[in-house]
Amino acid sequence: MAGVVRYVRERDGVYQYERRVPLAVQRNVHRYAALFGSRPLFRRSLRTKDRGAMLTAAAAIHDEFEARLAQAMNRPTFAPASSLEGHQKLTAAELESIANRYRDLTSEPFERLTLLADTNAGAAAELDHACYELDLHADQIYSAIHDKGRTDDGIVLTPLDEAPHVIRIVV
Repeated sequence: MAGVVRYVRERDGVYQYERRVPLAVQRNVHRYAALFGSRPLFRRSLRTKDRGAMLTAAAAIHDEFEARLAQAMNRPTFAPASSLEGHQKLTAAELESIANRYRDLTSEPFERLTLLADTNAGAAAELDHACYELDLHADQIYSAIHDKGRTDDGIVLTPLDEAPHVIRIVV
């Protein structure tokens, strides 16, 4: 969820969940009519103008859409993530462990290539390429954050808005 919530749009100040029904479902006319009312766009109002409440409401509507989609495509339905009860609270040690794991996944390839670069020309070239790609991605992220003339109508979230949703997914 890096910045934009998928399938959520703001319309007249109120958030809405909008998602296209796949063509595979539309081809089965009877199920399409029964589950989606023969409408190619599944649209539900989230009935809120608050970003925090939008995440909770969007998760519930998303689960509803996924359940209908699974039923239409004869797939097994799983317990939706938003309705699971009994989540345990994450401790500071668990959050630190998650952060350390992501840090290690990010830094380990660079550490390995840095150690090998002095003795292996191929590793040195690979390290240069990895650093180039890192700089390129950093420039793209910087320009996306600081671009004032956005043309899409996606909802931009702050890390505080995203944190509860990410923690719910990780647990």
